[in-house]
Order: sequence, then C-alpha cells, then structure tokens
Amino acid sequence: MAAVKVINIRQPWAWLVVQGYKDVENRRQNTNYRGEVFVLATKTVYQDEIDRLRAVARQENIKPPTDEELKRGGIVGRFYLTDVISSPRFEDDFWFTGPLGYVVTNPEPLAFLPLKGLQNGRVYTHQVPDSYLAAIATSAQPT
Repeated sequence: MAAVKVINIRQPWAWLVVQGYKDVENRRQNTNYRGEVFVLATKTVYQDEIDRLRAVARQENIKPPTDEELKRGGIVGRFYLTDVISSPRFEDDFWFTGPLGYVVTNPEPLAFLPLKGLQNGRVYTHQVPDSYLAAIATSAQPT
C-alpha cells in the first residue's frame, strides 16, 4: 500500500474536475499542500446538484456525463493543486464561489478504484494499492 494525497468531491463536481472543465474546487479549509491530489468521488449525490450540472452543461456547451460516468465511492482521477485563492482570479471566474478555491491544474480521469473516503473537507493522506499506482503509471487497468 502506498500513501497518496486525496480530496473528497461529490459528483457531479468530481467528474467536472477530472475532465478539465472545473478549474477551481471550492473549500472552506485552507491547505499548505501543493502537488498531486487524487479525487475520491463520494457515495453521496444530490439530485439538485445533478440538475445544476445539466444547466451548467447547457450554458458552457459541455456534453453531460451519463449516470455510468458518474462513478461514486472511490478514486476517479487526479489533478495538481497549485494554489489556494480567496477571491476570483478574474472578473467572470465561473467556478469560484469561495470562500477558498483550490486551483486545479493538469486534471486526469483515472480507472475507477473503489475506496472508502474519510468525512473530511481537507486534502488528506490515504492508502491505495501499489498495483493501482503501477497500473495507472502504465495506463493499464488495475487488477
């Protein structure tokens, strides 16, 4: 088992982050951590958030994901956390709602890995199988 940094994000926002559409993840807690963060899509999903995704998708010309693409209860991707902001970066910063925003760079969807997350709004350390990290390093499906 290897230790990695993880952040819990509810669907459909986790999908938007790892697909590269959402470049700010809003949080209440600050972090000094900068670097690779794995996205753990929580099991909880709210219909009103799915409805908001569909509205955002129409507005931003994004093809909305299917229910199958909204995996829950495990790792769905990763990104690099490069900054934490406390105000919009530009006048029409669509994704920033505050109070803080983790700036997402180099997002990447990954093969789904079922994993129980912690109830935690922060970036935290979690153990994942070495075989999963080896598989994603070679772009193969984990076993």
